[in-house]
Amino acid sequence: MATAIMLLKGLLCVTSICITIFVPIFAVAINAMEPARFPFLGSLLPPINRDVLGNFVGHLTVILFQGWLYYLIAPTFMFVFSNVFLASLFCLYVYVVSVIRHVRDHHDKLVVFQQLKILEVQINTCFRRWFLPVMLISLSVTNILSTFLCILNSVKLFSTLEHNFFLLVSLQSWLIILSLGTLGGMVNKKSAKLVEKLSCCQIGTVKGMAAFRKKVMSLSTIEIKFGSNFLGILTPLVLTSFCVKWTTRLLFVQNK
Repeated sequence: MATAIMLLKGLLCVTSICITIFVPIFAVAINAMEPARFPFLGSLLPPINRDVLGNFVGHLTVILFQGWLYYLIAPTFMFVFSNVFLASLFCLYVYVVSVIRHVRDHHDKLVVFQQLKILEVQINTCFRRWFLPVMLISLSVTNILSTFLCILNSVKLFSTLEHNFFLLVSLQSWLIILSLGTLGGMVNKKSAKLVEKLSCCQIGTVKGMAAFRKKVMSLSTIEIKFGSNFLGILTPLVLTSFCVKWTTRLLFVQNK
């Protein structure tokens, strides 16, 4: 179990570092090599002409501005996503597993689980309404478009930098979907196991048993919510099937 936790932690760290470092580098490189490509801002300007000073300075300013945006948005997003959201979710998972494995006294298990429910409420309050739904939609759209472009240009996939960039984005979006959904689903699954254990345990006195049962019956599993839904153990499968379905539809539309 400890090995699996360390592997998951390593996967999340590698994914966040790769997105923070390599995605902006690839985006800036493609922007510098093909500034007139849509959707770069250079596509709105006249074709680049180094003999005309104003034209060249305008394109150079746009390239530098977009590069600044890439390095501003990507690290900021990954700071909120990795250092705040995923770190909180990972700590929640580790504590739930630790309570199940190492805490022997049932009253102590109940107290710790109630404290973890407070952390759940804090996470849902911060990320439920906007951040997590927007992030899941963005990951799905990014995965669909990047995978579609990779399949569409599969013959010359490794011939140009931009195709390598789309391949990198596709792989990383898959990794994030799988790791995020699996982590949130495991938190929900382990908390359900803990609640089940608490509801089946026996306490010495009848009076203590009645009070304990009342507290346990008021508990619910830990659910990391986005909108009206929550991250379950099948969430990665649902998101993956959604991405595959829409990628396939785009390919059918392209072939018509």
